[in-house]
Amino acid sequence: MGEARAGQRLPNIKLAEIVGMDLKTVETDALLAGRRAILIGIPGAFTPTCSERHVPQFVMAADSLRAAGYDLIACIMPNDPWVTQKFAQSIDPQRKLRFLSDGNLDFIKATGLTSHEDEFFMGARSARYVMTVNNAVVERLNVEPTIISMSCTNLRDVMEV
Repeated sequence: MGEARAGQRLPNIKLAEIVGMDLKTVETDALLAGRRAILIGIPGAFTPTCSERHVPQFVMAADSLRAAGYDLIACIMPNDPWVTQKFAQSIDPQRKLRFLSDGNLDFIKATGLTSHEDEFFMGARSARYVMTVNNAVVERLNVEPTIISMSCTNLRDVMEV
């Protein structure tokens, strides 16, 4: 696919989540079919910017975003499904967002959203991004220039769509 951009259909990629005690896979085609969604990409669970600033704003605004017409708000992260589940439990105990593991980095590689963070001892990760999608087609994509930046992935940027 190359780098994701507006007007482009997202590739069908398997992501994972823990449901109850079971590991389940979900394909992006099925996840996004017929839905208007916000996909939030983070470089990792429990990292400072993700935990303190980026994800909490979407958790707090989830009801308003649904009222604005978004059927799904999902956080896609490069951690394994079990770490993803623990992060979800800690940051969103009411489960207003859906948290999905891209532990094999398949989604970020296919969309060109990979970030290499060797200086933070994190290796290959997801860039920090916010993407609005309609029926698996990208409407808008904002990507931060660094994983510690948060200048274009704020809630206000989504609400301007």
